[in-house]
Amino acid sequence: MEGGFWLKYKQEGVLPSSDIYLHMPSEFARRTLFYAEMAGDASCTPAWQIERGFFDMFVLFYIRSGELAFHDPSRDFAAGPDSIVLFCCKGAHAYTARVPSAFSWVHINGYAVQPYYDLLTGQGHAPVFSGAACPVAVTLFGQVMEELRGGRTNDHRVSACIGSLLGELAMPGGRRRTAGDPAVLEAASYIEGHFAEELSLEKIAAHVNLSPYHFSRQFKRFTGSSPYEFLLAARIQQAKKLLLSSQLPVETIAARCGFNSLSSFIRAFKRAAGLTPGQFREMRF
Repeated sequence: MEGGFWLKYKQEGVLPSSDIYLHMPSEFARRTLFYAEMAGDASCTPAWQIERGFFDMFVLFYIRSGELAFHDPSRDFAAGPDSIVLFCCKGAHAYTARVPSAFSWVHINGYAVQPYYDLLTGQGHAPVFSGAACPVAVTLFGQVMEELRGGRTNDHRVSACIGSLLGELAMPGGRRRTAGDPAVLEAASYIEGHFAEELSLEKIAAHVNLSPYHFSRQFKRFTGSSPYEFLLAARIQQAKKLLLSSQLPVETIAARCGFNSLSSFIRAFKRAAGLTPGQFREMRF
């Protein structure tokens, strides 16, 4: 369903320049897409606050200036200028302005928002993302807001933007590696440059001067993958390139990509790609 409704805030602490935009998603959107129901542009004072027991939505914020504080059952955190926040309202929660602030927000939901939220908040990580580290996500947020401000919202465009935005936040090269531990970034680059070698957890951890235990925890926290999963993905990616761009025997490709036997290569490739290396090579793309 296209269409929307615009209105003014009636909340303490919200300045008159602030606006709210309502949208009624179609039944198709609610069943099968990411969707948005309500959004707003707000300028507020520290008197503004929201407190709820339950609200069956998530809220995406983009904070332009000031600072917002958030509380949910698992954590308290804050976010400042040029930050994106994905906040879950499905439990007792609250958020407020600590100082005069300006921000945009949009209520979202859909088939995969909860799994994305769980992924992004793994290891106790707060769902705050630097706009400077995720500029594409900021652009996509703006596109969602433009759809909702315009009054003739297209559910499919909104869904495409929200899905792409969440994907940007989850990318290993986004906030987690850019704004994360420099040792993790160095380790990821080392793995990408030496995947054909015999790499162990101990060898990679020693390269960045960390204990294997601490390194493994840090790497998983900032990339979303274990060091082994990251290494295996790099090897499979190179194998796909060689299978499609060369006539090298599969045994040679396995060796060049760091696998110590043909059988282990075939098993790993089939788990990752759903096809054997030979089947993948014969596919027409």
